[in-house]
Amino acid sequence: SSDVCSSDLAAIAASPSGTIARVPGDTSVGTSMVWVDRSGRQDPQPIATGHMWEQPRLSIDGTRVAVGNRDGDNPDIWIVELARHLSTRFTLAPGEDESPIWSKDRILFRGGGTGGLQSKPADGSAAETGVKIDFNLGPGSNPHFSSVSPDGASLAAYAVSATNGEDVFIID
Repeated sequence: SSDVCSSDLAAIAASPSGTIARVPGDTSVGTSMVWVDRSGRQDPQPIATGHMWEQPRLSIDGTRVAVGNRDGDNPDIWIVELARHLSTRFTLAPGEDESPIWSKDRILFRGGGTGGLQSKPADGSAAETGVKIDFNLGPGSNPHFSSVSPDGASLAAYAVSATNGEDVFIID
């Protein structure tokens, strides 16, 4: 059996109810998604296996997972509907899309070919659009957006840059 905190973890996400989703192992050889309850019992999920799933993020209501798929030359974000075991490609534009974040009615992610913050309705009803964020972390910075406040007014992020090292910040 695997330890939930072992070093082979590719990614992990937890819902407010305490459910944990993890993508175990080395993402370079394909992964599967596994639910882990509080006692450590693992329940593999019947979604497409053999893909390079990473960075799972549970929806606020716990019914869906936004997860990166690094297959091929155009990594995208997919949505997994947990009750139906259905996975659907969420991002379609060229460029690397990663690091999904759920807000009340949208999914924010890093991508669109620029690495900048993108936004798309969580129901997929419209195309992704760029989000203007006015901050400067210096040359060579690499921001990663990690969560949205419950009211949607603030965004937590972290960045690594040659000049500042590692920084954590809140964008209002």
